Amino acid sequence: MNITNLNISNFRNIKELELKPDEGINIIFGENAQGKTNLIECIWLFSGFRSFRGSKETDLIRFGEDFFRTELDFYGMGREQNAKMIVSPHAKKIILNSVPMTASSKLLGVFN
Repeated sequence: MNITNLNISNFRNIKELELKPDEGINIIFGENAQGKTNLIECIWLFSGFRSFRGSKETDLIRFGEDFFRTELDFYGMGREQNAKMIVSPHAKKIILNSVPMTASSKLLGVFN
């Protein structure tokens, strides 16, 4: 599995981010409290949509905002794929390759 593009809006302390990783090894570094772990957590959500911090989904929304949105383009299972998540206090939408998912568990095994 290779990430080709990641877009994040209103996730924890990340207001807006577009990341296009290099094909090789990528290193994430920076000062404390700049969002490194939040970035990893956002990517981790696509493996099964559970925070490794044990947070509720609404705790992931940036303070003062109404939702968070993440979109991931990746190469996995032999093809290019796209996954999106939009979470608000009232709704959760997960879309894989333009198909709405009925449950977040449907992502298990797709993005490893």
